[in-house]
Amino acid sequence: MRSICMEYQAIENHFLKLSECFLSFSSEPIKNINRLVALCGELMGATCALYNRLEGDLLCSVGKWNAPSDYSLIDRAEGHICYDVIRYATEDIVFIRHLQNTPYANSDLNVKKYGLQTYIGHAVKFNGKDMGALCVVYQKDFVPTTEEERLMGIIAFAIGVEEERNRTLEVLKKGSEEKSLLLNNMNELVVYQDGTNKIIWANKATADAFNTTSELLEGKICYKAFHNIDEPCKNCPVVRSQETGNIEEKEMFSPDGRVWIIKGMPVRDKANKMRGILEVARDVTEKKKYEKNLNQLNKGLLKSNKKLKRLVIKDPHTGLYNHRYFKEIIETEFYRTKRYNQMLSMIFIDIDYFRSVNDAYGYKFGDLILKQFADRLKKSVRMHDYAVRFGDEEFIIILPGSSKSGALELGQRISNSIKMFVFGRGKNTVRLRVSMAIVSYPEDGMSRSSEFIEIADKILNKAKEFGGDRICTVSDMKDGSFAHDKITTTKHLKQKLAKLTKKSNQSSVESIFAFAKTIELKDHYTGNHVERTVYYANEIAKRLRLPAEDIKLIEQASMLHDLGKIGISEKILLKKGPLTRKEFNKIKNHPKIGVDIIRPIQFFHGLLPLILHHHERWDGKGYPFGLKGSEIPIGARIIAIADVYEALISDRPYRKALPKKEALRIIKENSGKQFDPKIADVLIEVLKKGRD
Repeated sequence: MRSICMEYQAIENHFLKLSECFLSFSSEPIKNINRLVALCGELMGATCALYNRLEGDLLCSVGKWNAPSDYSLIDRAEGHICYDVIRYATEDIVFIRHLQNTPYANSDLNVKKYGLQTYIGHAVKFNGKDMGALCVVYQKDFVPTTEEERLMGIIAFAIGVEEERNRTLEVLKKGSEEKSLLLNNMNELVVYQDGTNKIIWANKATADAFNTTSELLEGKICYKAFHNIDEPCKNCPVVRSQETGNIEEKEMFSPDGRVWIIKGMPVRDKANKMRGILEVARDVTEKKKYEKNLNQLNKGLLKSNKKLKRLVIKDPHTGLYNHRYFKEIIETEFYRTKRYNQMLSMIFIDIDYFRSVNDAYGYKFGDLILKQFADRLKKSVRMHDYAVRFGDEEFIIILPGSSKSGALELGQRISNSIKMFVFGRGKNTVRLRVSMAIVSYPEDGMSRSSEFIEIADKILNKAKEFGGDRICTVSDMKDGSFAHDKITTTKHLKQKLAKLTKKSNQSSVESIFAFAKTIELKDHYTGNHVERTVYYANEIAKRLRLPAEDIKLIEQASMLHDLGKIGISEKILLKKGPLTRKEFNKIKNHPKIGVDIIRPIQFFHGLLPLILHHHERWDGKGYPFGLKGSEIPIGARIIAIADVYEALISDRPYRKALPKKEALRIIKENSGKQFDPKIADVLIEVLKKGRD
């Protein structure tokens, strides 16, 4: 638990540094972009960090951190990894390992030049516009955490905001310079009128603005010529200037919706007699639009800063209070409880076997489960209680004013709610069990707030040793519920551990064979098929010189790879004709069903990825997740080809066995498509050796 606390402390420090970076922003967007890039590189421990902007067919490194002195800041975009990230921009990060073995080693010169091994990138865009890519690179193999992925996403979004601000400021600056030049050269809309608003002359810019000529405007009434109306515009500064004899200026809207700054200036002769009015008009429609966008961007930045402040005390994924806030609130609540002679209880919750969910379905699915779990907790607690995410799958509920009996009652309600709820989405669903430790003051006699965690940790460890799925208190430890035989000597301890280990391994191996026989009872083909699949998988693994532990896992997973067929109707399994699409979709569920069956068994956790993915294909067209190439665990790739070959040479309900020569031809034909080509070659060697 201490290591988890340290990990969460690091995550919170990352968000604090990000918040400090936002709050220290200057008025210059490019400087802010460089700060964000540097922060990203530092927090993710990268070799180098860059923000590459796409300008036509060039990539320009606008923001950089720790870049080599000979690194080219401008290069052709084609072939660069960042260019592909921008072209196929998504909301997720792009994560590429082993760069030297990818096509980018040849197309992106920087990969070989600087010995890069890992690339992590995120598209930068704003309001749907693609701008560039933020990336960090490593000269070593590196795998980001989920929190680091979120951190990179936030920084990429912030860079997008600063890029849009930079573009807006450049447009405004350019517009201001151009308007100044036009004014000096009399290229603004300039019209000289007499006292009746008749146009004496108009410059070329005015004529061009209204798609006419200066000659055709002369002698016409201005408001008829420009706006096709029969009386002067309301509050017109030109009319006002005639009335006051002073310079008048006003922002006006023309009927077509454009915005103008119009100035009326009296023209006097030497006797100071007014001879006419000079009207100077500037179209500021675009400037107003960009100013409005800039204001909206600034409001968005302020909103982001407020959100980051909330992240300091809230877990960004679940919305529960985080570990940092727990440390603050526990001290406050414990002090208040002791001072006013009140009660304080806490429920410490640990999700049983949660790591197996991540192993079987991936971390994104695991994140979804944690979010749904947190939602169940929020609905269970009172308004003045605190629900905290303490670690990965560890949660705490602080109950001010609650006794131990009240906490036990709430704990039981939460446990029942969790057991009844189906977690997940669509076809991927799991059920959860939890272990809970109830600790209360003053009943459990602690004198420091830190003792809550110390006591709960001991209770949870004991609960886990006995299988979890239980609610325990200090009294459970005292009354012998967790009692063990007394161990008085080192020799006695070693003998007991050896005995327990041997018994556990023996029971687990027996369980594997029992599961395999269960399948045979339902589908005789599957039972015989399993034994032969185990043989081929074992021979391939040995030829590949895999470690002994991996070979053992492949052998065991081969026994259980079709366990999920227990959940498939016998009518489908034994059907003699072709399967319908609906029937085939049911068959495709059997890897997931098998994983769900054995997931609660700790000993089987190493088998989960091999069983789940043994129907994936090398070309990515398999199921259940469409993994491709080396994304598929090597054990699953081995079982897949052994499974198919054995099926081809066996009688099936819907066809007779194929000759081995024909089966071998099918294997060769699908090498590099359905099967890993290297493993396909090894199977062919095994078969040739068998004939010899």
